[in-house]
Amino acid sequence: MRLSKPSSLSVCLMLFCVAIGCQAREAPVSAPALPVVVTLKVEHSDMPALVRRGTVSAKSRYHLGFQVPGVVASVCCRTGDRVKQGQVLATLRATEAGARLAAAKAARSKAERDHAMASGLAESGSVAPVVAKDARDQLAIAEAQTQLASEALRLTQIKSPVKGTVQQRFAEPGEVVTSGLPVL
Repeated sequence: MRLSKPSSLSVCLMLFCVAIGCQAREAPVSAPALPVVVTLKVEHSDMPALVRRGTVSAKSRYHLGFQVPGVVASVCCRTGDRVKQGQVLATLRATEAGARLAAAKAARSKAERDHAMASGLAESGSVAPVVAKDARDQLAIAEAQTQLASEALRLTQIKSPVKGTVQQRFAEPGEVVTSGLPVL
């Protein structure tokens, strides 16, 4: 049986569609969120329809990263998760920062004891007043080092600056990140 031209064309077109459909497809790439236009129509039996039109979009977007380099210990949220303001979103391994804080606290404790002892000895005239002043300065240095170590430990966490939704996650636990590199 001989096929007519229109049906031959139909068969060729169908084979072409099947061949196209069998090809591997790339995963869709998520585009940045675009503003959505919403139209709301409210009807009430006694009144004419009320139509309002507005745009819904994100108020702002944040790219959050660590201020210090390190190894990511945990990322506590996934894409699409809703987060609260102040919630911890990711942390770096804090072994070194924790050790520095412990050492700074120990140095401050020793400086406090030295200052108390030097002040007592200076008041009794057993040592020169400059020794008490030096001990007071050492205490001030130890307190500053404790504050710096505490701040370094604080910088190993990313906290959410606002209530919102995580749009994208750029790092996983175990990855090395540099300061300023977006993690979320």
